Amino acid sequence: MSEIVSGGDTLGYLGPSYQLKVFWQILTDLEFGNEVVPNIHSSYIDIPIQKKLLSLIKKYHTQNEKVPQLGNKSIVECINASNYSDVEKEELHGTVKRIHNWHKSIHSGSVDDDGDVVQNRVWLFIKQQEYKRLAEKIYEKIKKGTVDTNVSEFEEDIKKIQLLGIKDDFGKDIFEDIESALVVNFRSPIPTGIATIDRAMGGGLGKEEIGIILAPFGIGKTTILTKIANNAFHCEKNVLQLVFEDKVDEIRRKHYAIWSKIPLSQFEIEQLDKDGMMQKIIDPKVIERVIKYEEDRKAQQCGGRLIIKKLNQEDVTIPYIKNWILNYQKNFSIKFDMIVLDYIDCVESHKPTNGDDLKAELVVIKAFESMASELKIPCWTAVQGNRQSISSEFVRSDQMGGSIKRAQKTHFLMSIARSPDQKQDNTANIEILKARFAKDGLRFENAIFNNDTLEIRCIDSARPRVKQKSNPTDTSLDSDIDVQMRNEYMLKTLEKGSAEYLKNEAELKKINDAKNEKKDTPEDSNPPEENLDIK
Repeated sequence: MSEIVSGGDTLGYLGPSYQLKVFWQILTDLEFGNEVVPNIHSSYIDIPIQKKLLSLIKKYHTQNEKVPQLGNKSIVECINASNYSDVEKEELHGTVKRIHNWHKSIHSGSVDDDGDVVQNRVWLFIKQQEYKRLAEKIYEKIKKGTVDTNVSEFEEDIKKIQLLGIKDDFGKDIFEDIESALVVNFRSPIPTGIATIDRAMGGGLGKEEIGIILAPFGIGKTTILTKIANNAFHCEKNVLQLVFEDKVDEIRRKHYAIWSKIPLSQFEIEQLDKDGMMQKIIDPKVIERVIKYEEDRKAQQCGGRLIIKKLNQEDVTIPYIKNWILNYQKNFSIKFDMIVLDYIDCVESHKPTNGDDLKAELVVIKAFESMASELKIPCWTAVQGNRQSISSEFVRSDQMGGSIKRAQKTHFLMSIARSPDQKQDNTANIEILKARFAKDGLRFENAIFNNDTLEIRCIDSARPRVKQKSNPTDTSLDSDIDVQMRNEYMLKTLEKGSAEYLKNEAELKKINDAKNEKKDTPEDSNPPEENLDIK
């Protein structure tokens, strides 16, 4: 199912700019340069001046056991000390200057850093060439009739090819490069756009971390994942939103609801056509506001892209998704900063599990975590809750459908629960069940959760889950003092709630007072009844 296509015998089939990017990575990433240069043959380069540059780099690597670098200007010294003519040196310096300018563009943020994509593609190309050589070698042995005596040799060659590009990890000494572990904001978190949740998460989900939304069906998993993707794009990040069940245009309309501030249910309005017949059209305000949002971003020179991709519901695995991502990044010269997968229950195992669904789910979540680590970006997804989760006031981690081990693998786990009344009121109960990098156990009761407008907002105050129980046989989540804490929490919620919510509470109190007054009034007085429409 991989969409990666093999090319020719040189890197030239990827274009001259790509070959220049290869040198950019060699001259700026010392570790990559030292590993890849011994495996790059001059025949892989089809531009004469770049062939000469590779020859200089290889010679320097042989003499110094490391490649020259752009930062310390050792590549400049290398060119100056070479035996090439002045004209050739000038041309070599011009090539290095182009690489230097590209590197400056990366650091200034005007160009996306696709270094990882370049490196992965180079290693893939080298492997392809090595497999071709091995195939020719095997063919020659077959013609000579000696293939049987060389099987073990072929197996060793295959193992060596498989190891190309795989970095050895021997751990890290506790005192090695202390400053690298103490970088401010080392996680580089991307916020969700839900302020209270972001504060609890330490700024959002960080690079190489995976986050899971746990909720029963029909609660709003797509809503919150779309909200997260939308906010990351608003923060000028390159975001890929992958969906299985929804159509691409359905997801796009959700984003338009956020930007236009018009509920999805109000996108379509009725008007009379030229024949006097009533017809439905899209509210022109939606189109106008979305276009204005796009124009404002262009005027402010905002970066970031938001790509929505619908996946087939059969035979899709994490390695397939990763290959699609790498191929897209290569073709469009961007690097995704966040992946939002809606949702992981639809992904199949890429390894045989003999019909064991729980084992298959564990394989998928491990591959998802590995993808986040390899791409060095945060990855969000969602998991379906089991039957018990449907009627729960707060969804617990043991109410996750399928393998509970998925909760063990994730860096961040948040659940969403909604009663029928809460669906009507556009509210939900949210709980942070797990956070490796922040405080967990926080509950947000009656948070605003609107599937129509995609507004999700938690009241700042949150209460931790209390575990003590006077009755040991009670297996419910609530403790004996939960009711008291809930009442206290609701009072705080009312104090900090919106003006409309407080107004409704006042009107409700007015109705109750009127009813009580009616009970105390003699029957023959017949006081007028109040009719207040409370929605």
